[in-house]
Amino acid sequence: MGELLAKLSTYNLFNYLFPGAVFVFVIRHFGIWNLSSENIVIDLFLFYFSGMTISRIGSVVIEPLFKLLRIVEYADYSDYIEASKKDPKINELLEVNNVYRTIVALLLCLAITYVAAELVANAIVSEELTGILISSLVFILYVFSFRKQTSYIHKRVENYKKQK
Repeated sequence: MGELLAKLSTYNLFNYLFPGAVFVFVIRHFGIWNLSSENIVIDLFLFYFSGMTISRIGSVVIEPLFKLLRIVEYADYSDYIEASKKDPKINELLEVNNVYRTIVALLLCLAITYVAAELVANAIVSEELTGILISSLVFILYVFSFRKQTSYIHKRVENYKKQK
């Protein structure tokens, strides 16, 4: 177990494990849902998956929304690649930036979870329908995450080919 935890990068720790643990703790603390188990290994995987999902919401939902609203402005990807080669501090700043984006997504997820729990508690929406809806949205989220990651890989390959 210690070996597995040692292999986690700071990115994985602060963008996946930490927000996932906070999410599970908060929804359990406020009696919304108890997602934790009695097994620490299962809990760590649950925290990691929850955090990874929250991070993907930040990447696929929050980031484009903030771009659209002009809250943030991104540099051209090829410029980013070149600049990060010359200034390694950019990658560190990007990691911190992603933590902030994930925290925004975490707070959004907590709010949505609270609203969903209230809808179920007041018999406005059934628990089964809520489960189906959440599963469907997580599926769609990971489809778009896969698409976005593939696009980044494609851009890096194209950038490499230009430099040859």
